[in-house]
Amino acid sequence: MEKKVENLRGHYIVCGPDGVGRYILEELTATGRPHVLVAGDDEEEEVAKLVESFQGLLYIKGDASDGDTLAKAGVSHAGGLFAVTKDENLNLVISLTARQAKADLKVIASCENMKNADKIKAAGASAVISPSFIGGLRMASEMLRPSVVSFLDTMLRHDDSDLRIEELVVSEAFAGK
Repeated sequence: MEKKVENLRGHYIVCGPDGVGRYILEELTATGRPHVLVAGDDEEEEVAKLVESFQGLLYIKGDASDGDTLAKAGVSHAGGLFAVTKDENLNLVISLTARQAKADLKVIASCENMKNADKIKAAGASAVISPSFIGGLRMASEMLRPSVVSFLDTMLRHDDSDLRIEELVVSEAFAGK
């Protein structure tokens, strides 16, 4: 498995197999983006479930806050990293370790307590997301703007559709045209 990971380029590293990590893996798989999971030795049960769900799942066992583990996951060639363990202190250290390994790496970290978001960003995360905060906004939007939510759901999570909104960078040569 490590040989397959060594050959990846521009892939995504998902640190944390449980909860948010599973949904990230689903989206990466659905959109055909190469990825590798990093899971601790104490997360074998979660990894076994994911291996059943995601045929051909590439994963590295080890401490995601350890530079050697991230190196095995191909951090120097990665396009991005998700620090989404259940422990936001660990997500902070993963962000710092990833940033030290590759200065221009895009790092998205999970954080339940928004008081710690600035610290995690200062440690190296490009963006910090609170699943609880986002969940609360989503629930309020479902109540207040159900048609908008229905439209967005169709694009973002509809199981029978490949419909996605993607970002496209346009050359400055096309400015004003």
